[in-house]
Amino acid sequence: MPQFDYEPPTYTGPSLEEMKAKRAQYVSPAAFTFYRNPIMIVDGSMQYLFDQDGKRYLDYFAGISTVGVGHCHPRVTSKVKE
Repeated sequence: MPQFDYEPPTYTGPSLEEMKAKRAQYVSPAAFTFYRNPIMIVDGSMQYLFDQDGKRYLDYFAGISTVGVGHCHPRVTSKVKE
């Protein structure tokens, strides 16, 4: 992947195993996933997403709020903070 100067902060939240257990406990089985080993996205910046280990992924599935500017675009974030 191309060089990208954003380094996600160290993830300190629940582990992937804890989240799988919570999902099994609280989410309806009708809301199933299509994969055996899901990734846990914990951060995003511009066009990239990051898992709990800091591995970077290109977001091919940008939602309606991120398709135009990406995740946490610096100019948008600064205007929201204003």
